Amino acid sequence: MQKNFLIVATIFFIILCSIRCFAEFPHRFWATADEKFQIKAAFVQREGDKITLRRADNGNTVEIDLAKLSERDRFYIDAVIQTPIIVKVLVLSHDPAIPSEANKKLSEVFRWNNPRGLAELCRTELQKYSHNRVVVEFVDWIDIDAIPVRFDQKTYTRDQFLINRRTNSGWHSSGSLYDSEMDYYSVMKRHQVPERINSGEIDEVWCLGDHYFGIWEASMMGPNAFFINGGVFPDIDTDIPFAVMGGNYERNVDCILENLLHRTENHIRRAYGGWNIKEPKTNWDRFTANIEQSPLTPAVGTCHYAPNSESDYDWGNPRYVESTAEDWLDYPNLTGRTTRINCEEWRETGWHQWWLMHLPQAPGVHPDGRQNNWWKYIYDHNNYEPDTGAPKPTRALCNANRLVLDSQNKRFLLRVAYLSPEFINAATVRNGRLYADWDGTRTEVALRKTSDRRNCNRIVAEYAIALPDHSAFKGTMRLLLEDKQVADLAGGFVPGGELAAFDLEVENGKIFHNGSWDENAMRDCGP
Repeated sequence: MQKNFLIVATIFFIILCSIRCFAEFPHRFWATADEKFQIKAAFVQREGDKITLRRADNGNTVEIDLAKLSERDRFYIDAVIQTPIIVKVLVLSHDPAIPSEANKKLSEVFRWNNPRGLAELCRTELQKYSHNRVVVEFVDWIDIDAIPVRFDQKTYTRDQFLINRRTNSGWHSSGSLYDSEMDYYSVMKRHQVPERINSGEIDEVWCLGDHYFGIWEASMMGPNAFFINGGVFPDIDTDIPFAVMGGNYERNVDCILENLLHRTENHIRRAYGGWNIKEPKTNWDRFTANIEQSPLTPAVGTCHYAPNSESDYDWGNPRYVESTAEDWLDYPNLTGRTTRINCEEWRETGWHQWWLMHLPQAPGVHPDGRQNNWWKYIYDHNNYEPDTGAPKPTRALCNANRLVLDSQNKRFLLRVAYLSPEFINAATVRNGRLYADWDGTRTEVALRKTSDRRNCNRIVAEYAIALPDHSAFKGTMRLLLEDKQVADLAGGFVPGGELAAFDLEVENGKIFHNGSWDENAMRDCGP
């Protein structure tokens, strides 16, 4: 009885937290249509032509007719009711048990943050201060009872690490910063990260650990990987580049959010083709303006410089400046209006949260060609071009190196990834028709599963292709998608035609490849 009650209570608590997480938005100033009255409040919900706000001063809710709000507030309402970017995350938590401390976890020995609690807080903060533009889902959590091996293959026993940590001595040094980093290649391989990325099971990785484990603040991995404030690992064997966020459980959530801010700076810099705060030309340059680094009126600032900062990390400065920060909450409808602010402005939320709250997040495209929702450049970076920020076309990717032979069932298995900045319509993936052409003999391809049944910016589908009826085949097998089959939510279609071609020889259940393709990439799933 008590066990059942606890289960029910736990489920209720999870549901309640989920509801609250989706309902809570940051506070902003709302105005009546004639601009005569203002209120600082957070958006709660919209039902028909009425919206509910939660006041900042007393926490009470108020209901207002949409028509009575200012034009910029009505635009904000349309903006917040967008389909969020779902980010499926694998968490790798390095928190080893220490033998000399009765096998307590390292985080417990030093009374640091609980890794799970820290990650959950970061997840909810990100969702809240992105105005629900980003929803992180923890697909899997792996507790790693080990100290990670460094890139130079040096490691420590658990007790020796504890001694070094307490005395701040005894650390090995090769003289290279990169040798002291965690061996990301072995960690990713050990936990099958490339496979899980390629299958669409996960979109990125969060890696938690101690400061001395050599975990970068934010790393990018896979083909065409680029700098986001940490190591770049292009040789990780994935079909797309993906991010690995670092987190230090010795510190609080602000440390992880600072990692995210630096990651954000690099993503937006990439979308705008650069960053020149001293000679501002782009909206990104204008957004980051602060009194010390920019000739413009201070705006929101950078990760290290608040609008009124006099130096790095000077987030507690009491001096007042005129800032356009609040105007950026209504981007792209900027008016140039300013408010007088100092550190009290972000004391309640925290500096990093306040900065994230002001990041543009509206629908549509700016006249400069960039998205009005900059969160897309961070968490949907594979669907946008560098330098221009322009959306890539709706498309399908099929990696020929990942063809798998299932000899027991006389078939091939392969995956096709569908990508679109407008989100792929999951129903069209399930109903889409693919064919294999065996030198003129056409065979329908069977869908086995998809990575998600929801509309997403990337859906990976796994297909089965039956081998020819005859026992031997030598020639080209082509994979084709019929036109107007797989669509995005904007009504665009993945172009029909050939997705991949394979020069193959099949004989007595064995397969040979007649070309430059890496034959070691092919594996036999049969007995």
